[in-house]
Amino acid sequence: MCGLPFSGKTTLSKQIAKHTNSRRISFDELWLELEKNLQNKNHLTWDLVVSEAKKRIADYLERGSSVVYDDTNAKKEHRDALSDIAKDHQSHSQIVYLDVPKEVIFKRREQNLSSHSRHDVEDENFNSVLNQFEEPSHIENVIVFKPDDEVEKWLEGLLKE
Repeated sequence: MCGLPFSGKTTLSKQIAKHTNSRRISFDELWLELEKNLQNKNHLTWDLVVSEAKKRIADYLERGSSVVYDDTNAKKEHRDALSDIAKDHQSHSQIVYLDVPKEVIFKRREQNLSSHSRHDVEDENFNSVLNQFEEPSHIENVIVFKPDDEVEKWLEGLLKE
């Protein structure tokens, strides 16, 4: 998965995993899981969570399972590292990019501040992802999902590809 915070990655990743009978790993959920198990919360870093996610991805691929990784994957280097894990396990990688306009992202974030339907993303982290985000290009083997796409129809097309 690839997209800005509040683009719908979690919702779509769950649907893709179910539709394709794949394992799903979520950066946000993994963060919370690791946070519960750490004595010193200060040791929990982005690098630690990504490292654990990569280990789990490799483990699932080693066992022959497909994996959907739910994270922003904001930089090309992040996506390339995941592609390398897939190659190391004789697997194919595919980027699903949620191409959602920034005004929609901002509106969803604002709505979440009152609804709390998901965890908030601190301003510093939100702005960091916005500033560093590198939209995937066609050379990265990307499938684009737009907010207007009909999910079921899009998922059917996904399996054909």
